[in-house]
Amino acid sequence: MDGVKNLTIRVLTDNNAVSGAIWTEHGLSLWIEADDDVILFDTGAGPALVNNAPRLGLDLKKVSQAVISHGHSDHSGGLAGLVETRGVLPLHLHPDALIDRFSSRRGSMRSIGMPPASRGAVHRSSGQVVWCREPVLVRSGVWVTGPIPRRLAHHVMDPFLFLDEAGIRPDLIVDDQAMWIDMADGIVVVTGCAHSGLENTLGYISELTNKSPVKAIVGGLHLSRASHEQLSVAAQALDAVAPSLIIPCHCTGDSGTAFLKERFGTRCVQGLAGAVYSF
Repeated sequence: MDGVKNLTIRVLTDNNAVSGAIWTEHGLSLWIEADDDVILFDTGAGPALVNNAPRLGLDLKKVSQAVISHGHSDHSGGLAGLVETRGVLPLHLHPDALIDRFSSRRGSMRSIGMPPASRGAVHRSSGQVVWCREPVLVRSGVWVTGPIPRRLAHHVMDPFLFLDEAGIRPDLIVDDQAMWIDMADGIVVVTGCAHSGLENTLGYISELTNKSPVKAIVGGLHLSRASHEQLSVAAQALDAVAPSLIIPCHCTGDSGTAFLKERFGTRCVQGLAGAVYSF
């Protein structure tokens, strides 16, 4: 199957930005131009999406389809604004992206699942929703993984995340999925938070692509609270695929990004809202 010939990724929403004119929030959204198609990967936490798009010269009405990496609000909160602006469109997500989720990290239990307005947007788009229970082709050369097998146990588990308000059932975030883009000289991997673990994510994509060389990795890597051991495991996973470029965003955190910059030097460039990368 033909791959993507021209690829541009713009960071639309992130924790940090290239300038004060760009809104920031704890969330992630990537504008992906794959040849003539525009795919939105995640929608951030909410208001930054619809505010940043025109500031960056981007028209949300040009988005052909969207991928939701998992159901946390910092990745799905802007979905209602997208559908309100763009109208219903094909959405790629796992069914569990719609379930209730909670966090006790700030001392009290709070809801962090997909907001009601975004769930409503999914229901409005029901005729065009693709439920990703396995790898799914988004468009020629662009795939989502569906659920990622947890074959290695070193991924960063978060003991503060639960599926119930009582804090009894841990949330393993089984809906976590990534995306890869086929190009002539390798693949570009896109992650939301890499909750499945970077080593599991990259290992599974390597298996699915018959060990295609990795040009770049872009997205959240879930390393903001990682231990030194977990950081080392993530670095080993990156070493195994040897990407030419690593663009950590969002939940990679300042400490995780600093570690990767020290380890990989100029091959690591921090992702910032408003930044543009061409491949």
